[in-house]
Amino acid sequence: MNKLKANRFVTVIGASGSGKSSLIYCGVIPHLIETEGEDPDQWQLVNMRPGNDPLGKLSDIIAERLIKDEDSEIDRSITDTILRQDEKGLVNAVSKLSETRDRKLLILVDQFEELFRYRSAAKSDVTEGDAKYFVNLLV
Repeated sequence: MNKLKANRFVTVIGASGSGKSSLIYCGVIPHLIETEGEDPDQWQLVNMRPGNDPLGKLSDIIAERLIKDEDSEIDRSITDTILRQDEKGLVNAVSKLSETRDRKLLILVDQFEELFRYRSAAKSDVTEGDAKYFVNLLV
């Protein structure tokens, strides 16, 4: 919890079935909300898997989960453009897309290793540059 609060980025590593997701969903998230003394509705939880298109998936998640206003003209293409502007693209996208919301955002990237597995197995169009850029956006 101290690392998460200090760095705003934490990696949870462990063997398959060791309880990483349980630690996050049953430990970290409730504790984070409790220690902040806030209403759980103040938090926006975004869970994603990078798959074979990490930047596209991140664009989709932001467009779908953060923009719930049916009148909004913001879609994946606009979100994608903001994300790709520079390495502060994620911060810019979230700020721009949630201007009227006083919510905190927690992004969970499950199956992070997919970035490397898909690339090494040549099953995707993910380049080393895309993988690095995705990681830099998160960090």
